[in-house]
Amino acid sequence: MNNYDVIIIGSGMSGLSAASILSKLFKKKVLVLERHFKIGGFTHIFKRKGEHGEYHWDVGLHYVGQMNPGSPTRAMFDFVTDGNLNWKKMPDPYDVFIYPDFKFRAMEGENYLKADLIKLFPDESTAINNYFSDLKTINRWAGRYNFGLTLKPAARKLSSHLLSKGAELALMTVKNYLDKNFRDEKLKAVLTSQWGDYGLPPSQSSMAI
Repeated sequence: MNNYDVIIIGSGMSGLSAASILSKLFKKKVLVLERHFKIGGFTHIFKRKGEHGEYHWDVGLHYVGQMNPGSPTRAMFDFVTDGNLNWKKMPDPYDVFIYPDFKFRAMEGENYLKADLIKLFPDESTAINNYFSDLKTINRWAGRYNFGLTLKPAARKLSSHLLSKGAELALMTVKNYLDKNFRDEKLKAVLTSQWGDYGLPPSQSSMAI
Protein backbone atom coordinates (compact mmCIF):
# COMPACT_ATOMS: atom_id res chain seq x y z
CA MET A 1 0.00 0.00 0.00
CA ASN A 2 1.26 3.47 -0.84
CA ASN A 3 2.26 5.85 1.93
CA TYR A 4 0.95 9.41 1.83
CA ASP A 5 1.95 12.51 3.73
CA VAL A 6 -1.58 13.93 3.61
CA ILE A 7 -5.01 12.42 2.95
CA ILE A 8 -7.79 14.84 1.98
CA ILE A 9 -11.40 13.69 2.15
CA GLY A 10 -13.54 15.48 -0.40
CA SER A 11 -12.62 16.80 -3.83
CA GLY A 12 -14.42 20.12 -3.69
CA MET A 13 -12.70 23.41 -4.43
CA SER A 14 -11.11 23.62 -0.99
CA GLY A 15 -9.89 20.03 -1.04
CA LEU A 16 -8.38 20.28 -4.51
CA SER A 17 -6.78 23.66 -3.75
CA ALA A 18 -5.26 22.34 -0.53
CA ALA A 19 -3.96 19.27 -2.35
CA SER A 20 -2.36 21.38 -5.07
CA ILE A 21 -0.69 23.76 -2.61
CA LEU A 22 0.58 20.97 -0.36
CA SER A 23 1.98 19.15 -3.36
CA LYS A 24 3.52 22.10 -5.19
CA LEU A 25 4.74 24.27 -2.33
CA PHE A 26 5.49 21.74 0.36
CA LYS A 27 6.35 18.72 -1.82
CA LYS A 28 3.89 16.48 0.00
CA LYS A 29 2.50 13.26 -1.38
CA VAL A 30 -1.25 13.82 -1.27
CA LEU A 31 -4.20 11.45 -1.69
CA VAL A 32 -7.64 12.97 -2.39
CA LEU A 33 -10.64 10.74 -1.66
CA GLU A 34 -14.07 11.34 -3.20
CA ARG A 35 -17.19 9.16 -3.05
CA HIS A 36 -18.99 10.94 -5.91
CA PHE A 37 -18.36 9.63 -9.42
CA LYS A 38 -17.04 13.07 -10.44
CA ILE A 39 -14.61 15.35 -8.63
CA GLY A 40 -15.20 19.05 -8.17
CA GLY A 41 -17.88 19.52 -5.52
CA PHE A 42 -19.77 22.78 -6.07
CA THR A 43 -18.09 23.33 -9.43
CA HIS A 44 -20.46 20.71 -10.85
CA ILE A 45 -23.26 21.44 -13.25
CA PHE A 46 -26.23 19.24 -14.04
CA LYS A 47 -28.09 18.91 -17.32
CA ARG A 48 -31.68 18.16 -18.23
CA LYS A 49 -33.26 17.77 -21.65
CA GLY A 50 -36.13 20.10 -22.43
CA GLU A 51 -38.49 20.85 -25.24
CA HIS A 52 -36.03 23.27 -26.85
CA GLY A 53 -32.76 21.51 -26.13
CA GLU A 54 -30.53 20.76 -23.19
CA TYR A 55 -30.43 23.01 -20.11
CA HIS A 56 -27.49 23.45 -17.74
CA TRP A 57 -27.58 24.51 -14.07
CA ASP A 58 -24.87 25.45 -11.62
CA VAL A 59 -25.10 23.83 -8.20
CA GLY A 60 -22.77 26.21 -6.39
CA LEU A 61 -20.25 28.82 -7.39
CA HIS A 62 -21.51 30.79 -10.40
CA TYR A 63 -18.99 33.62 -10.76
CA VAL A 64 -15.61 34.76 -9.45
CA GLY A 65 -14.52 38.38 -9.25
CA GLN A 66 -11.12 40.02 -9.72
CA MET A 67 -10.01 37.52 -12.35
CA ASN A 68 -8.50 39.99 -14.80
CA PRO A 69 -4.97 38.99 -15.94
CA GLY A 70 -2.33 40.20 -13.51
CA SER A 71 -4.59 40.40 -10.46
CA PRO A 72 -3.48 38.61 -7.25
CA THR A 73 -6.59 36.42 -7.35
CA ARG A 74 -5.91 35.37 -10.94
CA ALA A 75 -2.26 34.64 -10.09
CA MET A 76 -3.37 32.44 -7.18
CA PHE A 77 -5.82 30.47 -9.33
CA ASP A 78 -3.26 30.08 -12.11
CA PHE A 79 -0.73 28.73 -9.61
CA VAL A 80 -3.13 26.23 -8.05
CA THR A 81 -4.46 25.01 -11.41
CA ASP A 82 -1.27 25.28 -13.49
CA GLY A 83 -3.14 27.79 -15.63
CA ASN A 84 -5.60 25.16 -16.85
CA LEU A 85 -8.76 27.14 -16.08
CA ASN A 86 -10.21 29.26 -18.85
CA TRP A 87 -12.10 32.33 -17.62
CA LYS A 88 -15.02 33.84 -19.50
CA LYS A 89 -15.87 37.50 -19.00
CA MET A 90 -19.46 38.05 -17.91
CA PRO A 91 -21.63 40.59 -19.73
CA ASP A 92 -22.98 43.72 -18.04
CA PRO A 93 -25.02 43.83 -15.96
CA TYR A 94 -23.59 40.80 -14.21
CA ASP A 95 -26.32 40.95 -11.53
CA VAL A 96 -29.79 42.50 -11.39
CA PHE A 97 -31.36 43.05 -7.97
CA ILE A 98 -35.16 43.23 -8.20
CA TYR A 99 -37.15 44.76 -5.36
CA PRO A 100 -40.89 45.56 -5.23
CA ASP A 101 -40.43 49.22 -6.17
CA PHE A 102 -37.05 49.42 -7.91
CA LYS A 103 -34.30 47.52 -9.72
CA PHE A 104 -30.55 47.86 -9.49
CA ARG A 105 -28.26 46.63 -12.25
CA ALA A 106 -24.73 45.86 -11.07
CA MET A 107 -22.13 46.80 -13.67
CA GLU A 108 -18.49 45.74 -13.76
CA GLY A 109 -15.95 48.15 -12.34
CA GLU A 110 -15.81 50.19 -9.16
CA ASN A 111 -16.38 53.53 -10.88
CA TYR A 112 -19.56 52.37 -12.62
CA LEU A 113 -20.93 50.75 -9.48
CA LYS A 114 -20.16 53.78 -7.33
CA ALA A 115 -21.67 56.21 -9.85
CA ASP A 116 -24.85 54.15 -10.18
CA LEU A 117 -25.25 53.94 -6.41
CA ILE A 118 -24.78 57.69 -6.00
CA LYS A 119 -27.25 58.38 -8.82
CA LEU A 120 -29.87 56.24 -7.10
CA PHE A 121 -29.06 57.44 -3.57
CA PRO A 122 -27.64 60.98 -3.90
CA ASP A 123 -28.19 61.84 -0.22
CA GLU A 124 -25.79 59.03 0.70
CA SER A 125 -22.99 60.07 -1.68
CA THR A 126 -20.44 60.79 1.06
CA ALA A 127 -21.15 57.51 2.83
CA ILE A 128 -20.94 55.62 -0.47
CA ASN A 129 -17.51 57.11 -1.25
CA ASN A 130 -16.36 56.24 2.27
CA TYR A 131 -17.69 52.70 1.79
CA PHE A 132 -15.50 52.09 -1.25
CA SER A 133 -12.51 53.58 0.56
CA ASP A 134 -13.16 51.28 3.52
CA LEU A 135 -13.35 48.27 1.20
CA LYS A 136 -9.83 49.06 -0.02
CA THR A 137 -8.61 49.22 3.60
CA ILE A 138 -10.28 45.89 4.33
CA ASN A 139 -8.80 44.33 1.20
CA ARG A 140 -5.29 45.39 2.23
CA TRP A 141 -5.87 43.98 5.72
CA ALA A 142 -7.06 40.67 4.25
CA GLY A 143 -3.93 40.46 2.09
CA ARG A 144 -1.70 40.99 5.12
CA TYR A 145 -3.71 38.51 7.16
CA ASN A 146 -3.54 35.79 4.50
CA PHE A 147 0.18 36.37 4.06
CA GLY A 148 0.64 36.06 7.82
CA LEU A 149 -0.94 32.62 7.74
CA THR A 150 1.95 31.38 5.62
CA LEU A 151 4.55 32.43 8.20
CA LYS A 152 5.94 30.37 11.01
CA PRO A 153 4.49 31.18 14.47
CA ALA A 154 7.48 33.27 15.59
CA ALA A 155 7.46 35.40 12.44
CA ARG A 156 3.68 35.68 12.62
CA LYS A 157 3.92 37.05 16.13
CA LEU A 158 6.47 39.65 15.08
CA SER A 159 4.27 40.77 12.21
CA SER A 160 1.09 40.95 14.29
CA HIS A 161 1.30 44.75 14.49
CA LEU A 162 0.79 44.87 10.72
CA LEU A 163 -2.60 43.25 11.17
CA SER A 164 -3.88 45.81 13.63
CA LYS A 165 -4.46 48.48 10.97
CA GLY A 166 -7.91 47.88 9.54
CA ALA A 167 -8.70 44.88 11.74
CA GLU A 168 -11.58 46.50 13.59
CA LEU A 169 -13.17 47.52 10.30
CA ALA A 170 -12.57 44.15 8.64
CA LEU A 171 -13.97 42.12 11.52
CA MET A 172 -17.09 44.26 12.01
CA THR A 173 -20.29 42.55 10.88
CA VAL A 174 -21.78 43.83 7.65
CA LYS A 175 -24.99 44.79 9.44
CA ASN A 176 -23.16 46.81 12.08
CA TYR A 177 -21.14 48.60 9.42
CA LEU A 178 -24.19 49.47 7.33
CA ASP A 179 -26.24 50.59 10.33
CA LYS A 180 -23.38 52.78 11.49
CA ASN A 181 -22.68 54.43 8.14
CA PHE A 182 -25.92 54.47 6.10
CA ARG A 183 -29.45 55.72 6.71
CA ASP A 184 -31.30 54.56 3.60
CA GLU A 185 -32.73 51.05 4.04
CA LYS A 186 -32.98 50.52 0.27
CA LEU A 187 -29.28 51.25 -0.11
CA LYS A 188 -28.49 48.78 2.66
CA ALA A 189 -30.60 46.22 0.80
CA VAL A 190 -28.70 46.78 -2.46
CA LEU A 191 -25.31 46.49 -0.73
CA THR A 192 -26.32 43.18 0.86
CA SER A 193 -28.16 41.69 -2.14
CA GLN A 194 -25.32 39.24 -2.76
CA TRP A 195 -25.10 37.88 0.78
CA GLY A 196 -26.13 34.45 -0.52
CA ASP A 197 -22.76 34.32 -2.30
CA TYR A 198 -20.81 34.32 0.93
CA GLY A 199 -23.14 32.07 2.89
CA LEU A 200 -24.07 34.04 6.01
CA PRO A 201 -26.60 36.82 6.55
CA PRO A 202 -25.23 40.35 7.07
CA SER A 203 -25.77 40.11 10.83
CA GLN A 204 -23.29 37.21 11.01
CA SER A 205 -20.77 37.83 8.22
CA SER A 206 -17.76 40.09 8.61
CA MET A 207 -16.85 42.93 6.28
CA ALA A 208 -13.71 40.97 5.36
CA ILE A 209 -15.90 38.37 3.66
